[in-house]
Amino acid sequence: MSSDGYLFFTQTHRVYVQGVRQAIKDRLLAAYGENWWERGVTNALQGTLLKSLQTVVEKNPTHNRELFIETSHVGWIIVKNHNEAFSDAFGDTVRTWTDLRRLNDLRNEWAHIHDVSPARAVQAAELMKSILASLRREEALEIERMSHDFVLDPVDRGGENSVEYPDHPEPVSNGQDSLMSSLAFWSQLQSYLVFEKKVEMPEDSRSGEARLIVKVHNTAPNSSDWPAVYFKSVIVTASGATNRRYGGNTHEIKNLSPGESQELEFTFPSRLLASLEFQVSSAIDEQKLWEFHRSTGLPPEIVLPIREEFGKELAEIGVREFVSKVLDEISTLDSDSKMTEIARVREHIRQQPTLFEEKQNSLRNLYRDFSLNGESSLGASTGEIMQTLTELRNKLSALDEAIGQTDMQLISEAVYDLKQVQLAVLRLEDAIRTMTRSE
Repeated sequence: MSSDGYLFFTQTHRVYVQGVRQAIKDRLLAAYGENWWERGVTNALQGTLLKSLQTVVEKNPTHNRELFIETSHVGWIIVKNHNEAFSDAFGDTVRTWTDLRRLNDLRNEWAHIHDVSPARAVQAAELMKSILASLRREEALEIERMSHDFVLDPVDRGGENSVEYPDHPEPVSNGQDSLMSSLAFWSQLQSYLVFEKKVEMPEDSRSGEARLIVKVHNTAPNSSDWPAVYFKSVIVTASGATNRRYGGNTHEIKNLSPGESQELEFTFPSRLLASLEFQVSSAIDEQKLWEFHRSTGLPPEIVLPIREEFGKELAEIGVREFVSKVLDEISTLDSDSKMTEIARVREHIRQQPTLFEEKQNSLRNLYRDFSLNGESSLGASTGEIMQTLTELRNKLSALDEAIGQTDMQLISEAVYDLKQVQLAVLRLEDAIRTMTRSE
């Protein structure tokens, strides 16, 4: 619905404005020092834009200046200060100006019409994400997550297949409220399954096998006030296992009644515990009144030391620093660059394949040493890092080919495409922080 698009645009635009304001202030401060506001902002605006800005600033003299920067100002500020502060982020000023104007038009549609279609809201989010990524702002990742959730918004689970419980209020029948009622009931059922986990570590924590006991409790009440929740089955899968030789990675409990408990046992190489995750699938009652899934984890005191060891080895490989250095060497190249500068960049590109191969081999070894696979979050994040390196390498090859043809238009387009990898670099850094932080 259009109201959904309006709300989504409102949320993403708030994140975008926060990120772009801070990026502008940081870059103008670096370029002009304490005179960043006068030289970088007010000098870039004119006419009614400048007058309106000055009026607002005069009325709020104690506020931080960057809070007065609006979407309509951003294009002028970036273009007017391009060489001094933004050349590394935006090589093609014409394309940048076009994107910023399109975003400003969408913002005006949101502000004046108070209605944005979902399609146009997603289009605006893509523009915001691209601009923030070029500025190397982590808000780009936040908008990417929000876009993913918006596009994959679940459908209403009510209708002919819904279940009525006369002892409890019936779900309302319209839209989002119905969905939230269904999800609330889903969460209620999920909460009845309680897990206890006990890990017995081997003497050799690097090569020995760990024994894991999972005790599953059905804590649902058995009373007339609430339908007794009998779990027809509870299937527990340890997704970190690469195959079944580790003692089996899936167990099923059948007919778990209210108040009943059962134990499951898993055996794994101890290093695998760094990425071990449990997926639980449950079916309720003879008629399967409801099905739901949940994830459980291991106690932090078991996982954290192994994950910290993984983080240290990953940091020693230095992927983030390597990728940033590669991009920084090319950041100033655009269609106005001299041939000597273009030749230097090409030489830089041609020196990278060996280093790329070294980094990727090191990541593969790390992946193998910790018995990771793509089903675990740790394994998926490590795989994403390797994929980012491959993507960057391919785009560098495209730039090398464009330079070989001495086609300035192709060079400009290749540089623009290459800079879009900055979003992947931000995602990479975010994945590294997620994997190595203490929880």
